[in-house]
Amino acid sequence: MECTNPAREPLSPLPKTQTRTTPARVRLSRNDGSRVANVYATSPLATLADFRKLMVAQLGEHGESLTFVVDGAPITEAQEQFEPFELGHDVTVLKAETNDVGDTNHKTEKSKAEKSDKKQKEKSEKKAKEDAASVGEQAGHFRVNRKQVKQVDCSGRPTGETEEVVEVTIVGAALKEALRRITQLSLFYEAEPTITAVALLPHIATIKEGTSSLPPPTRPGLSALACFLDAEFAATKAKVEAMLEKGVVSFDALWFLFPKSTKFVATVDECMIGSIVDEAHYSRSFFSNDFVVSAQLVRTNGRSITMVKRNFSIGSFRGTIPISDLALRPITDAEQAKLTARGRVFREHALGCHYLSYSGAGFRKSWFCTTRFKADGRVVVDGANFARFNPNYDMGMSNRRGDESSALGDAGIEDAMLWRCWHSLHGFSLSAKKWLELRVEGLNPVKFDDDAFGRLVLSEERKGLVRALVTQGGSSAGSNFNDIISGKGGGCIFLLHGTPGTGKTLTAEAIAELLHRPLYSVGVGELGVSCSELEEKLREILEVASAWDAVVLIDEADIFLERRSENDIHRNAMVGVFLRLLEYHQGVLFLTTNRVRSFDDAFHSRISVALRYEALGKPARAEVWANLLGAAGIGELDPSALADYELNGRQIKNTIRLAQSLAASEGVGVSAEHVARTVGVTAQFQKEMQGPEC
Repeated sequence: MECTNPAREPLSPLPKTQTRTTPARVRLSRNDGSRVANVYATSPLATLADFRKLMVAQLGEHGESLTFVVDGAPITEAQEQFEPFELGHDVTVLKAETNDVGDTNHKTEKSKAEKSDKKQKEKSEKKAKEDAASVGEQAGHFRVNRKQVKQVDCSGRPTGETEEVVEVTIVGAALKEALRRITQLSLFYEAEPTITAVALLPHIATIKEGTSSLPPPTRPGLSALACFLDAEFAATKAKVEAMLEKGVVSFDALWFLFPKSTKFVATVDECMIGSIVDEAHYSRSFFSNDFVVSAQLVRTNGRSITMVKRNFSIGSFRGTIPISDLALRPITDAEQAKLTARGRVFREHALGCHYLSYSGAGFRKSWFCTTRFKADGRVVVDGANFARFNPNYDMGMSNRRGDESSALGDAGIEDAMLWRCWHSLHGFSLSAKKWLELRVEGLNPVKFDDDAFGRLVLSEERKGLVRALVTQGGSSAGSNFNDIISGKGGGCIFLLHGTPGTGKTLTAEAIAELLHRPLYSVGVGELGVSCSELEEKLREILEVASAWDAVVLIDEADIFLERRSENDIHRNAMVGVFLRLLEYHQGVLFLTTNRVRSFDDAFHSRISVALRYEALGKPARAEVWANLLGAAGIGELDPSALADYELNGRQIKNTIRLAQSLAASEGVGVSAEHVARTVGVTAQFQKEMQGPEC
């Protein structure tokens, strides 16, 4: 693990910008806008409390008697500590009545008493710090060094201000060994490591635990160090605790909110992610200042499950903001329970191939943006094949040597770690025809329509033949016959031919539902227009279909089935490629076409079953109407009467959808009137298409 030396770069709040050469005037005014006084500032101030000090220095007791007004209401001195202040804006104040001499004198005496108490408190705190440091030094555990460091801005230029930095040099070997275990910093392998005291603050809880849990030789040093840190940062802790009670936090107090082992939640890709703080530090660069939290998450590539390190950051901000608005925040019990439920789904589908239903958008990420795709419908979760066909895609898994130790192995994901699982899995959307990242929340078991095959308008003899072929796996299963060449001719290829809208595509869909398998539907446009494209894409489709045990449907495959000619070498080559790849496919494959008479002779011997679909007669149309009306939940309509319209199956389905849309636009249920109106429009168009041109 690569670590930085905190001693060389003190962790502190953001540096102030460079000192102004021309003082900025701040106008103090009453609610009515009348001026009270002017205050001049030569450098930026963080809070109203800082401005109060400057105001008192310039106006004296008059400045102490003023009360700040924010959003129309006066605020207390405690609130001044958290209220941000910016130069260039007027400040509204309430002024004490000067004619009440007794009241003014009382406030003056009170102010003096408060100053005295403050000085006494600072003196006591300083002595407590010195005493705590001397205990550790006298026992030979550590040394404390205080020095003034000049502040610089983001460009490295000095601001003219200084800041006290407290450094701790670890002398005792036992304490050094204990801190090495606690912090996991390579710094503690040095002979006498030096670290800033503020860098130890995120580990103070673990240091205190170590006084009782670690071996006895380390306990005195840890105890002395814990006492020193408590005394050194007592005022800081009190201020931070006051902020946290109000549900707000400042940038320089984030270390207190995220100590090691804190459970937190963050938002990544618009999804909630949970983990545990492994390490937290402030990162200062030329462009930004961030608070960085390192944590481990459970991820998968379809072959293995691994704990992957990820950094989360909170950008710098001025003043205080609500904890609920942070990019990272401590997790609640309800959020952890929700993430645990999602983690169970992740664990169930993390490895192997899984056929599921999905709702929502899938997405693909690149170095410059995230692109979302509509992916509602059936999907196959398959991380291994995602990586195979997208070799340059960042799946969030490190390939560096030495990372194998983070793999979870055969034990898998324990219940206690489920809430730390990643928010998405990699897979293929059968509707979008794309490899995508799929949100775990959108994955659900498939609800198969087992009655779909029974509703096919097909003779029982043909249904029995098709069912027997697909359930027995074609010629390679259920019999002892094999081809002379192993792996050849073991698939089951159906050729469905006939006029449009007679149920060819529906047959393939019903078979997939019957077998509870994915249906990979392919259009000829997806296979390319060259031999190389065809071979690459069709091979990929058939390979993943075999891995998923999917049913393949190549719709309108006329161009690849048409008889070869002597003059078209390019198309002849494409037909040859198509023939060769189909020869070795071992699964169920459907080809649909409207032009069977122009088939190439070589296809005849490669087809297991050829089924002709005749134009629908009136009884068949009535059966189609009955099936589709029942599926749509529309009753009180006579399918026999509707069958008088010479429509094919696809036109009947479109007519019912149009009737549903019409009824929805009127805010009523679908009635016979809606269907009659839409079927009339469809039939009229059909009649015009069949008649002579006008």
